[in-house]
Amino acid sequence: MTLAEATIAYAKSQVGVQEHPRGSNAGPEVERYLAYVNLAPGKAWCAAFVSYCVGTSASDLSTTTTLKPSGGALALYFKNHPLAIDQPEPNCIGVIDHGKGLGHAFFVESVQDSTCHTIEGNADPAGGREGYMVAERDRHTADITYFLRIR
Repeated sequence: MTLAEATIAYAKSQVGVQEHPRGSNAGPEVERYLAYVNLAPGKAWCAAFVSYCVGTSASDLSTTTTLKPSGGALALYFKNHPLAIDQPEPNCIGVIDHGKGLGHAFFVESVQDSTCHTIEGNADPAGGREGYMVAERDRHTADITYFLRIR
């Protein structure tokens, strides 16, 4: 199993994890994701979730990752620009730039036509950028700004 495959499997195992209390950006699992990137409870955690899943999967496989962890979605992309790819591929990271320094990071599990099936932390099933759980979603590829390989 590759690191990318293991990461997606681990992220999928986290689907349904929720903040406690809802809307707090806190709770046992969320705080573990945030601590991985040295952020305190209460901070947005989408990029922390991505970083944690990649790091944990690398550790589980007794390997290393070239992904530099980050608590910020856009910082995650820019810190890892050498891993950038032009188009989505299964088992990669997606980042949306919402402008004014705001972003959202997540995993792309699969790609079909112009749709990416994603696994997202700090999201909700309806598509909120600042949600309350780890959720699976479908996104239009054109709505995703950047893509990174998991290595």
